[in-house]
Amino acid sequence: YLMTEVLNELPAGLRRFLLQTSILSQLAGPLCDAVTAQGGGAQALAELDRRGLFVEPLAPGRDWLRYHHLFAELLHLELERAYPVMIAELHRRASRWFAANGFAADAIEHGIIGGDWVGVRALMLSETLAIGSRYAPSVVEGWLSSLPRRVLDTSPFFLVLDAFVLAHTGRPGQARHALRRSANLARLATTEPELSELGALRHAIAAGIARLDCDLAAVRRSALALRQHEERVGDGQTELA
Repeated sequence: YLMTEVLNELPAGLRRFLLQTSILSQLAGPLCDAVTAQGGGAQALAELDRRGLFVEPLAPGRDWLRYHHLFAELLHLELERAYPVMIAELHRRASRWFAANGFAADAIEHGIIGGDWVGVRALMLSETLAIGSRYAPSVVEGWLSSLPRRVLDTSPFFLVLDAFVLAHTGRPGQARHALRRSANLARLATTEPELSELGALRHAIAAGIARLDCDLAAVRRSALALRQHEERVGDGQTELA
């Protein structure tokens, strides 16, 4: 019924708008403009709202809407049938808009679906200090588990985050292994640029693991290594780990 009586009866432009924006769990005019790479998103949403076409307000001013979940499922199925090669690019566009407008978690999630590993890495790096406070380890673990294994295993930064998750979920041995792999990859410098912050993160995580193990000597060693690392960075040196 929805396909024959609703979608197929809509103007082609509005139907295309519905399909392309079906990747979104929340809708706003500027966001829809970014995803569709066209203007008129706010007007299209207002038209859908006026027609009563399965949109629901998320805020009192009706600036943010969403599709009814059953309607959204139908739209996404039709998008996969009609424009399968477009889906990754739609998610990348959404990721860029969310990142530019301060919605880092949404940007990361869309970036992962869109396969934008460089963008995801940059976003997660920018949110590093919020991991453990704004983002629970389970959230970060969900992001990392969505990455292809080849991406995770070749990124010193993603391996550091993996070590953080493993340490906070009671797997210290695996966490240490991830830290070693991260440091070794960073020394090779063949996969991605090493950042000074990563060495500090590795030492800080190692100290946290040692503290959980009640290994005071290891805590002191990691703390000393962290201080020496910060001094090297402060002196403008680039020594890794």
